[in-house]
Amino acid sequence: MKILHHDAADVPVFIYRDIVEHMNKKDFEAFMDMHLELCDKRSNLGYSEHGLVVAQKSSFNAI
Repeated sequence: MKILHHDAADVPVFIYRDIVEHMNKKDFEAFMDMHLELCDKRSNLGYSEHGLVVAQKSSFNAI
């Protein structure tokens, strides 16, 4: 199996939940751009409440 992505799924959102719920559309879009960029940083894996692994099945040749 080849791991293509190993991301933190919800980095600091659990800290900012109340703020995010009351954002206007422009601020929410800017927040989501930042959030998605942070999710892809390996240093945030232990900081997130959830993780996401995207993998590709390796080819297997039976003998």
